[in-house]
Amino acid sequence: MILKYTDSKDLESGICVDKKGKSIGKGIKDMQGFCQYKFEDNPSIRYRKNNEAKEWRCEMGIDKNVVCIWQNREPGLIAVKDKDADTWQCYHPRKQ
Repeated sequence: MILKYTDSKDLESGICVDKKGKSIGKGIKDMQGFCQYKFEDNPSIRYRKNNEAKEWRCEMGIDKNVVCIWQNREPGLIAVKDKDADTWQCYHPRKQ
């Protein structure tokens, strides 16, 4: 099964076709609903599309501080966004 777009500018125009290009009559008409169905345990899931890159995805928010602690196995770390880039770094908070 392959996802094919009937309108190259509309990511929500996807239909499923077989290997020969014949429509099998299915597609995603409600992408937000699909994301909620696929990740039913996460109420904060949301659908995001990027027409320029011709992609869409289900996204959810995360607690970046928890990720820092988990990745480094070190309690008390905090996530700080880099001012010059769209990245995050893990730091120990300043002692006051």
